[in-house]
Amino acid sequence: MSKIYIDSLKHLYRNEEKDILNYVNGNNMKGHISIFGLSGSGKTETVFISLNNIKQNNLYSACTVLHYDCSSLTEDCSKDLFYNLLIYKLLQKSNSNQFNKTYVTSDCSFLSFLDRENYKEEIKSNAKKALIASLSLIPTIGPLIYRILNTNDDNLKKEYYSNEILFNDYLRYLSNKTGIIIFVDNIQCLPQEITKDFFELIRQLEGNVLLFTSYTLKNEIDITKKLVQDQRLDSESLTLKLSYITIDQFEEICNKNLNLQQFFYVKERIKYFYSLVQYGNMREVDEFIFQIKQHGTNNITDIPTLHGIKALDEIKKDIVNLAALFPEGIKLSFIERIVKYNHNCTKMQFQQSISNLCKMKYILIGDNETLKVEHEKISQASRDNLESTDEEERFIELLHSCKKVFSDILYEQIDDSDFVFCINGLLELEKQFNFLEHLGALEKYINILYDKFRYFQICQLYRNLSSRINDKKIILLFTVNSILKILDSFQKTSCFSEGLEITEQLIKYYNVELYKAKFLLQSYKYEKTIKVLANRLDNYESWSIYLNALQHLRMDSLVKEKVINLINNYNEYVDVEYYYIILRNSGHLFEFKQAIKNLEASLNYFEKNNNEFVKSTCLNNIGILYLYRGQDKRNIQIARNYFKQAQKIMSMLKSNEEYQSNINLGVSYFCENNIPLSLEYFENALTIVPKNLTFDIIKLKCNILICKYILNFKNLIDIRKELLNLYSDAEDLPDPWIKLLCMYNLFIVEDKAISKDSEILKTYPGDIYTYGLIVNYQNSKKFMLGISPHWRY
Repeated sequence: MSKIYIDSLKHLYRNEEKDILNYVNGNNMKGHISIFGLSGSGKTETVFISLNNIKQNNLYSACTVLHYDCSSLTEDCSKDLFYNLLIYKLLQKSNSNQFNKTYVTSDCSFLSFLDRENYKEEIKSNAKKALIASLSLIPTIGPLIYRILNTNDDNLKKEYYSNEILFNDYLRYLSNKTGIIIFVDNIQCLPQEITKDFFELIRQLEGNVLLFTSYTLKNEIDITKKLVQDQRLDSESLTLKLSYITIDQFEEICNKNLNLQQFFYVKERIKYFYSLVQYGNMREVDEFIFQIKQHGTNNITDIPTLHGIKALDEIKKDIVNLAALFPEGIKLSFIERIVKYNHNCTKMQFQQSISNLCKMKYILIGDNETLKVEHEKISQASRDNLESTDEEERFIELLHSCKKVFSDILYEQIDDSDFVFCINGLLELEKQFNFLEHLGALEKYINILYDKFRYFQICQLYRNLSSRINDKKIILLFTVNSILKILDSFQKTSCFSEGLEITEQLIKYYNVELYKAKFLLQSYKYEKTIKVLANRLDNYESWSIYLNALQHLRMDSLVKEKVINLINNYNEYVDVEYYYIILRNSGHLFEFKQAIKNLEASLNYFEKNNNEFVKSTCLNNIGILYLYRGQDKRNIQIARNYFKQAQKIMSMLKSNEEYQSNINLGVSYFCENNIPLSLEYFENALTIVPKNLTFDIIKLKCNILICKYILNFKNLIDIRKELLNLYSDAEDLPDPWIKLLCMYNLFIVEDKAISKDSEILKTYPGDIYTYGLIVNYQNSKKFMLGISPHWRY
């Protein structure tokens, strides 16, 4: 934020603000203003002034405003974390101020929306659990989230919930009720895949939506046609590039904000001072005016912000340095302890330093009593100042004090967010992290991260420690509890090769064959998975992995034989949950009567244990059995009823696993020759299927191509080309069925006969009718459709 009053000058010289107003007036429902510029070019100020102007427009006068600055996001930011951070901004009533433009009334807050909408209590509870799991370890939020939600860790089950779909519902509600303006500042800090997903979410809103985004360029040549396209909501978006102000504009600002004597002094040396403010950097111009007003004209001999940092006393320099070291925010109480330890200053001295720095607009104090630098230019000036030899000794002492205080805090009674912050701080500051000294603290750290589903951070911790110590056997120094959580984290983040490497180090000392088998299975090494577990099938979980590998190799007869043996020896192992998972997974291998019996037993078990998610998967698989049974009107209707029940549960749980029942509903309408509706379900499923599920995406795209072929949406040449492309993608997968699906339908569209002697049937190891569904379309062509059962372990 500016230290000087230059709003009138901005309106005089920022033609972009007029462009924004004209654009908004011409887009009554939805719009996007994408602003590019170097740091200090005035992007945020331009948006703030535009927001004030727009709010005077009747269309947006009462609208909700969501303002989020991405500059403090960590590199491991996930989509769920980003959406939960946006929800947090609107969680309760908020009025805009000079730093944060978020505005929402109590009636339109997220908590009010959650209470008022007709969601099940389970959905409301899960939404709060997702917020706690995602946000409670962030320094600027920490324990505040518990107080706002009036809850604690005791009711946080060890299950993962996502608020993505619920957030979509909430934005749709706001866009229709009040209209919504969203400003995402420093969007360059948001991973591109999340930006892309966020834009798609905005496109789907139907009410009044105005999106602002600002993108900070590293240098002028960074802006490219592709970058502009990637940062646009659609072809109608308004794209602006802000430049530094001209020397004439700089002179005008000085004239308006300095007294006559000061202005004439500057004007005589205008080119020199223009170079000091980096040729029109608005942040430096702002600091330049401030420095002259405070100290006169004779002292300005350097870049104004750097000059300001150099002029600070050592206590203030330490405070700014610490804020710059931790851009996501650092607790004010931590800084106080570090500065007192370093300088033995009094509480009054410290508070006065904080107050002065806030007035100088070098720092600001945010939520949860956390301190940040006010602008990236402050951080840069802080770093540049440390290049001076005179500053090196002071900074080394500061780092020493910082590590000492963080180490002390670890062993005090503190919140989890503070504990995690201190460990992260030590890992960042200590190049040679004392692993053995903090072994107990690291176990607590891993437990906290695991309970909050921070699997990526656990993996990063292990990678950092093993690279620093340069010893792969470092895993042996952890406790068994930590080892299991580390292995599970590598599995949940799909880092299978690294997980395998760790199990190889452990295999001589611990029984980790089950984890090794999981990593092998998920690395598509099915035969090795079977070999590892062949003599270790002493629980149902091992059996579920073993049978899954056999299923992927399409050894259906053997799988069926093993499942029958498990049924005949029921209760042989204690982990019965996986027994019922096995029954659910293998239903398609049995005759209808036995298959229904197995699936209903599984369904009853999960209903009794109130596991709605797995209950939905059982309902879905039962529906598939009826399609396998026959494609007459009665079986189709019964199947569809099961799919709808499964879909309803997944929808209520706000799970993207809803895509599976959508696929199957599409198949059911295909069986009735309602191809347009079938295509609609398939295309809807494609929008929500997880992008890493290559098998399901190929299967789904194949279904879509068949529909478009029948509807003549594509010609035969294009259909053939796309089926061949899908087959090429399928060749990278070891499961033979997905290749069969593509090649079988390629034969059908080309009117090639498929006989028992056909090569595609000879090379397939299983029964082609066991998994895929053959549908006779109008008694002319027998297409193979990809149905979507839940049988992943």
